[in-house]
Amino acid sequence: MTLYAHIRTDRAGNLFLEIAITFLLTLLIAVAVSLMGTAIIFVPGLLWLAVLFGWNASVLESGLYPFVLGGLFKSLLVGLFIGGAWRLTRKSVD
Repeated sequence: MTLYAHIRTDRAGNLFLEIAITFLLTLLIAVAVSLMGTAIIFVPGLLWLAVLFGWNASVLESGLYPFVLGGLFKSLLVGLFIGGAWRLTRKSVD
């Protein structure tokens, strides 16, 4: 019996835990990548607002704060979708 097969048989009882951990890690990575993508969009936009209107608190109030909750919600949805899609593709390959 190979080491991999032995590990797999030992983990058979903890299959739900393994799936949950994999899903949470995938969710975390997808949310982090989505947040980085959102930051890539926000930073040049804020810089452009600062060039046009001057750098003060109103730039953040008008260009960042109204969109923060939407960006976080979008990142969470992307993470859930990517995690679910990854799980579906893994099942279809196996």
